[in-house]
Amino acid sequence: MSDAASVAAGDDAIRIVVRPRRRPPRPALLAAVTVLSGGAWAAAALAVLVRIGSIEHPAVAAAALGVGAVALVPLGLAYWRSDGAALADPLVLAGWVFWFPMFCLGGVSLALGWFRPYYLDLVADPSAALLAAQLWALVGFGALALGTALPGLVRAGSWLAGRLPAGDWPPGRTLAPAAVLTVAGLGVSAVALLTGQVGYEAATRQEVSPLPAYVQTIAVVGVALVWVDLLRRASPSRRRVVATCAVLGGVALVSTGLAESRAMLATWVLVLVLVAAVVRAPIPRRVAAGVLLAAGCALAVGAVVGSTYREQRAGLTDGAGTAPSASTAGRGEDLVAALRRTVERGPDNAAYLRDRAVQRLEAPGTLAVIAARAEELDGVDEAAGAPTVVSSTIGAFVPRLVWPSKPATGDPGAISRLYFAFEDNAFAVTPMGDLLRDLGPVAVPVGMALVGIVLRLVHTALVRAPDAGAGRVAAYVTLLARAPSWFEGPYGNVLADLVRVGLVVAVALAFVHLWVRLAERRAG
Repeated sequence: MSDAASVAAGDDAIRIVVRPRRRPPRPALLAAVTVLSGGAWAAAALAVLVRIGSIEHPAVAAAALGVGAVALVPLGLAYWRSDGAALADPLVLAGWVFWFPMFCLGGVSLALGWFRPYYLDLVADPSAALLAAQLWALVGFGALALGTALPGLVRAGSWLAGRLPAGDWPPGRTLAPAAVLTVAGLGVSAVALLTGQVGYEAATRQEVSPLPAYVQTIAVVGVALVWVDLLRRASPSRRRVVATCAVLGGVALVSTGLAESRAMLATWVLVLVLVAAVVRAPIPRRVAAGVLLAAGCALAVGAVVGSTYREQRAGLTDGAGTAPSASTAGRGEDLVAALRRTVERGPDNAAYLRDRAVQRLEAPGTLAVIAARAEELDGVDEAAGAPTVVSSTIGAFVPRLVWPSKPATGDPGAISRLYFAFEDNAFAVTPMGDLLRDLGPVAVPVGMALVGIVLRLVHTALVRAPDAGAGRVAAYVTLLARAPSWFEGPYGNVLADLVRVGLVVAVALAFVHLWVRLAERRAG
């Protein structure tokens, strides 16, 4: 508390005026994310209370709410400190982007019977398996938190920061190369879609080259640079703000369409949120609320249309029936058909969206199956072709030219075939499940702590400083925007993705640096 003392003239009494210290205003994005997350947790708790007498798995519901509360603790602490940049902290991000929606909302959905996946019939006691999944989710998050908080990491990250390029260029100089990167990234996506390397068809095949999927991330680098440039301008004109937002929105829609992925639109929203958090942009609350509302509506519409489109391509009907064969029509025809089905569905789109969203939150169920069957299949999975955690992780750092026979980072087909009796789908194995099935229980906290250490080093080296250069911000955001896919996939995906995307980002930023320097020489 701060105090000010004043003595009235001619008066022996001393009057002390105590003025409470004002907290700095909480950043709008931080407040919005905290309120939305807290509201979602409260809604889940209310749903459990309403069904308290008829819950299929009551202990699982309670555990899911507990895991959700723990996952939101870092976000709540950031809100208490009014630390808007903490939205992009790796632990805070993991909590509100993955652990809370997946294990809390997804766990409550399974406990209440809103979603009944077939694979729970593969385990003898679904309740015990789902409860074990929540336990391993808690262990994984706790170990991740411990890894990010180990002493000495900030000093080591700061040492790395002093040896990395600053990536700090004059305002406005990065717009042209950023535009080139964005257009080039969209071009790579278009070619990859036409050749079957990305999109729905690629997602249904096991052997697809990952190169186009990584190269197209240069578009994310370009968009992040444009967004940083706008947010760091002292007083951008309304015309510039509207034009930039319209262009970035168009890029997001085009990229989502080319990827034929419902998650891509959410990735673009996450990119914009992370950039705004890292640069500490003073966004007004009304603007933040309006942008998040618009983003939420876009995500909802995109999820409905995208899910309908994928069903149309696969030959599925709304009633979960299967057509004799997948669609033979072109993408344009299937898109028109999907739009028509969406319009015909009318108000039922709300229930359709709820069902698809609940099905998307499958991590508790899949982790439950792995936890229940890990001992039963011990030693069988490797013989059946599933990669080991150690070899796949080490292989991420060795080029295939040097190690031609190195194992794949992950083989969804082998794991799906063994654990879920269905090969034609890549289930959310999660790093905890991958460690548990291959190396045993002790490996889960050790492996997740290692992930926390790596992510803390990346965060400190790139954006811990409040005045981090635009290049470092773009690099960090491009990497961390992929976090949801890391925590859904096998353990080796985390480090492998960091290395591969990091190389693409380094090349992209080197291109920007060269462009800016050449432009300065010509101008000078």
